[in-house]
Amino acid sequence: MTRPDTIQCIHEPFGDAFYFGPEKISPAFADNQEKCDASGHARSTYASIVANIEETMAALPERRIFVKDMSYHIVPCYPHLSPATAAPSLTSLRTEAEDTKNPSLLPWSSLKRFQITFLIRHPDRSVPSKYKFTVPPLSQTTKMKAFYQREIGYRELRLMFDFLRGCQQTEGGGEGDNIVVIDAEDLLADPSAIVSAYCERVGIEFDEDMLTWNNEEEFQVASRLLEKYKAYHVDALESRGFIPKAEPDKAEMEDQPKAVDDEWRDRFGEEGAKLLRGVVDESMDDYQYLTRFRLRRHGESWVEDVLE
Repeated sequence: MTRPDTIQCIHEPFGDAFYFGPEKISPAFADNQEKCDASGHARSTYASIVANIEETMAALPERRIFVKDMSYHIVPCYPHLSPATAAPSLTSLRTEAEDTKNPSLLPWSSLKRFQITFLIRHPDRSVPSKYKFTVPPLSQTTKMKAFYQREIGYRELRLMFDFLRGCQQTEGGGEGDNIVVIDAEDLLADPSAIVSAYCERVGIEFDEDMLTWNNEEEFQVASRLLEKYKAYHVDALESRGFIPKAEPDKAEMEDQPKAVDDEWRDRFGEEGAKLLRGVVDESMDDYQYLTRFRLRRHGESWVEDVLE
């Protein structure tokens, strides 16, 4: 968002189809057509969103197109669904050999045009961060009436990652060349090092000014992009840049679950803490698997991480 002259950002477009459109997958608003209509996306299908992204790419050939989205928006997170049944509007586009193993709703013809970045976060932090928006007082703003455990995304991230590792990410690209995994804890511990390493991997010139967004023009760009899910991004909109934070001891977090559970119990009550512990424990294997491939501060590649 700090480089609007060279990068065009699109914020969570597939959430429109996932929550509100005729192919909606989430049960969150399945019985609330008024909410769907009010969103302005009641007619959004997965195919129409893919078409809009490709139209943007064609209209702005001088810019990189950056699409931020959630794994469970594009990889079916409910067991009764398959890529073919979840997004019928895209079925006719799934014609390449890779699509037989493609776990996502998006056809390989679209996926292979992108460099894919996986942003991960320790479940002890990400799961309660999402849960808080489904209980009062924040649920009064988000209108979320329940916590949908399948909409967490770690398993879907892993499925997508493993699929992409086995494919050429772009025509002529090597195996895994354009796949990047970033751990949010690493990013917050040393923003400059991680962002500069990321820029090198994806072919963007790094500038220290990327780490701050403190002028009115950048604020307006961010406000416009985040308006759709504004309630979830209050902290981001009130920030003015990356603030390096001491890297938490992940092993200590995992070895002392009682302390974490006590914190959740204080915030969310006994039942909430019990629910969170179950979801976090279920997510840990996929998270720890993905951390093996994460971008390191000194430029090591994910291949080198695996071989350690």
